[in-house]
Amino acid sequence: MKQDERDVRRQKSATETDDDDSDSGKLQSLKAELDRVASGATLALEIAGLKKPTRPPGRKSLALSGILSFLLGPFGWLYAAPLKEAIPVIIAYAALGWLLQLILPSFLLMYLVGIVNVASGVAGALYAWGHNSAGKRVPLLLKESDGDENPAANIRKLLSKKK
Repeated sequence: MKQDERDVRRQKSATETDDDDSDSGKLQSLKAELDRVASGATLALEIAGLKKPTRPPGRKSLALSGILSFLLGPFGWLYAAPLKEAIPVIIAYAALGWLLQLILPSFLLMYLVGIVNVASGVAGALYAWGHNSAGKRVPLLLKESDGDENPAANIRKLLSKKK
């Protein structure tokens, strides 16, 4: 009987090996299919005259900038805003947040943070728009180094600029 048990175990291990071979065969066929589809998509893009379906280098995504700024507050400004504006606002945001959490009840603080983050999301999108329009990080709050007279002029320039 012990010999019979060994034979049964050998037969089971042989069928398990066959299953492993069929799984690896399926995996290989799926990889080949994926390569075929990817090469077909690449060929279609080349025929259409497109290299890659990405935005041009150096441009910032308005949606990404707005979402980052909405979710992270002024920390999201690091994506498109000038650092001389983003870093002081981040420090003020963190300091005021810490101070207000000591004073205000948490349910009121959450409403305040929500309002601030919505405004921050809009500002983040404006920063990305300014970056795309000027080709560099454009300040909205501070004067530019070339001597704009007031910060609101930067926003007016962005909003009035037509492509």
